[in-house]
Amino acid sequence: MTVSVGPKKQNLIWAVIIIAFLIGAIGSWAIWHNQSTSQKSSQTPKLSVDKPKIAANPYAGWQTFTDNSTPDSGISFKYPSPWKPTTSGKAYAWQLVNSTTDVETITGRTIFLPASTTPEQEWTKCSSADACGPAPGDTVISAKNITANGLVAYQTQESNSSNTYYTTVFKSPKPTSDGTAFVELTINNPDAQALVTYQKIVQSVSFN
Repeated sequence: MTVSVGPKKQNLIWAVIIIAFLIGAIGSWAIWHNQSTSQKSSQTPKLSVDKPKIAANPYAGWQTFTDNSTPDSGISFKYPSPWKPTTSGKAYAWQLVNSTTDVETITGRTIFLPASTTPEQEWTKCSSADACGPAPGDTVISAKNITANGLVAYQTQESNSSNTYYTTVFKSPKPTSDGTAFVELTINNPDAQALVTYQKIVQSVSFN
């Protein structure tokens, strides 16, 4: 027996089929869209905000030496433990002594000259080895003009029959009634670690 379906029922069936197809298509699209969006989100690089790095203080724990001799040069610099400042002989106003070895020393010598003098001239054209410059017969290994902590300076490495030494000559930017202070910082026979300490001290020099 054949069951005939009227036009109204046929239209209803087709409507249900079309609606079901649309619902399935929309559902499939929604699933694809969510997966695509999630994948793109995971591939997009995230911007990171780095906190500014604070540079470590290379002189943390170091103390400050200030020349108080008469007349004083006004020089100041930092130095670490176990180095300690002491008074010295007449040729030197003061010195730093490595109290661990009692051998390594950094000596300071001051002379007042006309403001037109350069640190290199203070060393190479000194009229008296007792006041400034190298001892007669010392041999220059290397020498150069440098800037240390913003100050004009002259650094030389020299040797003689007894030792090898480094000297840095600083010129004070502040002339006084006695003239312009020139300060020589000298270290004798330094080992590698003592030389590193010396160079750091050189870079900390300032004048009051």
